[in-house]
Amino acid sequence: MTEKFLVIDDDPGFCTMLTRVLSDEGYRVDKALGGEEAIEKIRNEFFDILILDIKMPKIDGIEVMKRLREIQRGKEESDVIIITGFISETTPIEALRLGAVDYIMKPFEIKDFLHSIERNVKIIRLKRERNIYIGELSETNEKLKQTINELKNTRDKLIYSERLAAIGKVASGVGHDLRNLLGIIENASFLLKSSFKTKNTKINKYFSILYKALQESKKTLDDLLHFSKERKIEKAKISLKSLLQEGLDIVPLKSNIKTKMKIPSTIGSIYVDPLRMKQVLRNIISNAAQSMPKGGKISINTKSKNNHVKIEINDTGSGIDKKHLKNIFEPFFTTKTKGIGLGLAVAKEIIEKHNGKIEVKSKINKGSTFIIHLPTQGN
Repeated sequence: MTEKFLVIDDDPGFCTMLTRVLSDEGYRVDKALGGEEAIEKIRNEFFDILILDIKMPKIDGIEVMKRLREIQRGKEESDVIIITGFISETTPIEALRLGAVDYIMKPFEIKDFLHSIERNVKIIRLKRERNIYIGELSETNEKLKQTINELKNTRDKLIYSERLAAIGKVASGVGHDLRNLLGIIENASFLLKSSFKTKNTKINKYFSILYKALQESKKTLDDLLHFSKERKIEKAKISLKSLLQEGLDIVPLKSNIKTKMKIPSTIGSIYVDPLRMKQVLRNIISNAAQSMPKGGKISINTKSKNNHVKIEINDTGSGIDKKHLKNIFEPFFTTKTKGIGLGLAVAKEIIEKHNGKIEVKSKINKGSTFIIHLPTQGN
């Protein structure tokens, strides 16, 4: 498509002459008899080049240029070639400062005029080609960034999978033997407590400590054995309210920890593996409870949108340092003195097998919120 010109001059004959000359060269041309008409046309249409007379009544060429820059601010700008018949005036300098690309002194030869036009048209076309190349380069750069990010994500997933495989290898070697030994210790402690009934507070306290340690050991072993082999997700329809309530019930909470659950009546059942999702809830709620040794509150809120449910588990505990947030779902990462750092890694893997995702927000001394996104359908 050829460039479009707007010839602006208050002399009708001169304006018509320039319009005809440019049209004969194959350009698209419009004209404006004065500054007011020019500004109106500029507001409604884009012109590649303005041929602008400086000296015009009411609104002169300098004012037209100022209005032009205001109208086109942040947009593609028109090039301006100014025409003046006053060789000693300073206004051409001001016009060049406002962005004029060339100026022509009256009177002039048509061939000189066309030479200036041809030169500036070439510049415009070069600018367009440059912008096209920049756009293509920018698009290529974005695609390269996307490819690099995809490779990085693939690498991270591969490293993560290799770590899980290594964990599974260790777990399969010792896990079942440890489970049998813990079962023997649990049965022996139960029989010992049953046959050794006493009101001695100190002895009962030790039995309680032993029981809690056994439960914590079994939980750690369950997390470890989770990676020992590929476990299929067996989805079933279950009430979300029932699932969350059972998830709360399997975690022994101290009396100074209060719980609150809010589930809209519009959310009914979802399709998940109930056993695995209870494991997720247990791990997250256990962490929440451990972050509140002096008591606090655990709140569970849910929302549903576009066949997905969002579960937010919030605690008022000690919070997680910002520098640790990116690592908390990594196997064996922990900032606690107890546990081996597998609970959240297990939770993440189970949720992702449900085609969901988990994220966390946290502030030191304010608490943490774990956000689970899950599809509600069985697919």
